Amino acid sequence: MSNERPMIVQAIVADPQSTGLAHVYVGDEAFVVDAVHVAELGLKSGMPLEGSRVERLRRLAQLTGLKERALHLLAHRPYTEHELRCRLQQGDVTPECVDEVLDWLRSLGYVDDAAFARRWVEVRRQTKGFGPVRLRHELVERGVATEFIEAALAEVSEEEYVESAFEQARQRLERLGEVPEAKARRQIYGFLVRRGFTGNTVARVMRRLFGQFPA
Repeated sequence: MSNERPMIVQAIVADPQSTGLAHVYVGDEAFVVDAVHVAELGLKSGMPLEGSRVERLRRLAQLTGLKERALHLLAHRPYTEHELRCRLQQGDVTPECVDEVLDWLRSLGYVDDAAFARRWVEVRRQTKGFGPVRLRHELVERGVATEFIEAALAEVSEEEYVESAFEQARQRLERLGEVPEAKARRQIYGFLVRRGFTGNTVARVMRRLFGQFPA
């Protein structure tokens, strides 16, 4: 039989800034939890809490804090699951709580790597003019699964990539002005590779701009 003395709930105060949250003061500790959990645990001011219930309260407070942090991050921009996990793991938190919060976010549709990949390809292709090689690399860096990356890239046809690459190369060539053709070829070739277009796309564009490729 444990001789550990129960801790006393000193006070329960509604959070003045966040509807649905409550501050629970137990002994010399303060926990911020969802008000629903206060009701579930039957917490009342002045009641004693044995160790197991205090530990459950600590875990619920950690989950609440992680959920609030995740929602704050997602309010500013979309995140991949990997990116969110890296951010949520910072600090004194357990991997189990991080996993539970990510499961919760997925169930709500707030984290969806397949949708993230589709949106990333669409936006980066239209605003930056990047090709599939660079887009794939960027998504890999953000921890997106290969199946989602390839599915997103496949939604854009090779002809669309070729036309995008050709238009960018044409404008680039115009800005180069009067330079030797060999130099122009090298610069345009390097430009297209850096933009992340495939070797096949680059070759097709070079042929359209300069005729038979290579020189």
